[in-house]
Amino acid sequence: MIGDTLTGSPQQLVAPFAGQPAWLLISGWLVWAAAVVILTPLLLGLAARLVRHTRSQLDDVVLRAARGPVRIILLLIGAGVALEAAALPERFNHYARPTLFALIALTIVVFADRLARGLLRIYLPESGAVHAARSVVVGATRGLVIAIGALIVLDSLGISITPLLATLGVGSLAVALALQDTLGQLFAGIYMAVDQPIRMGDYVRVGSGEEGIVEKIGWRSTRLRMMQNSLVIIPNAKLAMSTIVNFHLPQPDMTIQIPMTVAYGTDLDRAASIALEVAREVVSSVPGGVPSPEPSLRYGRFGDAGIELNLAVCVAQYTDQFFIRHETIVRLDRRFREAGIVIPYPVREVRLGTEERELLGGGLPAARPGP
Repeated sequence: MIGDTLTGSPQQLVAPFAGQPAWLLISGWLVWAAAVVILTPLLLGLAARLVRHTRSQLDDVVLRAARGPVRIILLLIGAGVALEAAALPERFNHYARPTLFALIALTIVVFADRLARGLLRIYLPESGAVHAARSVVVGATRGLVIAIGALIVLDSLGISITPLLATLGVGSLAVALALQDTLGQLFAGIYMAVDQPIRMGDYVRVGSGEEGIVEKIGWRSTRLRMMQNSLVIIPNAKLAMSTIVNFHLPQPDMTIQIPMTVAYGTDLDRAASIALEVAREVVSSVPGGVPSPEPSLRYGRFGDAGIELNLAVCVAQYTDQFFIRHETIVRLDRRFREAGIVIPYPVREVRLGTEERELLGGGLPAARPGP
């Protein structure tokens, strides 16, 4: 019986109240309104306490968004039942029914708007890269919800929305064609905000060669501040299509290589011990150095002037490498001199034949025969 009533037509829902005196219907609606005003906060508060300990935040957002609209919809439903049961003139109902439906639709739009804002507040990434994007994303989402709700309200009031939709379609196409480049930059900015290949404060290098600290991510362009304190402005569309090296992801600390060469005949174990000792001192005492992981050293190859090696040390972030590299080279040069370890420089032996010696004036000694 209850299922038939719930799934029946509006006339079946109103049938138990039909034919009642107007004062009784008004009194019944007032009692219904009082019950709604008193009981709705209690029921919603109970539901909020029940879902407070759940892991998901979705139920909390839904309850907060529904706190006011649920009460208004219940009051409007009660008013609709009372109006239908009062058997008022059809001319009055002709205006009353669409008005009530429009108010219910408007209330649902308010609920959808509050729900969308709550979901975006939770699920939209909260970081520097999307800080500038949040206002536009929230504004665009709210505009879409309100626009759909406005069309529903107009349709419920008997206003044909077909010409309006056609006009909006043609106008949107014209605007899209006129603002093609601007919209391309806009959607590229949305991609940058959502995908987050870069964030505010990151040190990045773009495929075209520009590098610097990300100072601002806008909807048309992204600004990089270079080490020379110059500002590079890169369009978002170009940035979205470029290869980006982000020196702050997945974490800002990084390992740098300091190449050097020692002369042939050097005690390699002693040279490595001194180099590692100096590197440990630098990363422990100089700002920007990271003691862990410990510095490491590997000999690379036999070079033209000596044996080449690479000293690897860890720095806190990309911009710290320059001072760490400077201090390491200065201290290592001093220690190598004290220990008698030679850092060679390239030497070339030039052999000249008789004709070359004659061209140079004949004052040079004859070339020794090769081995």
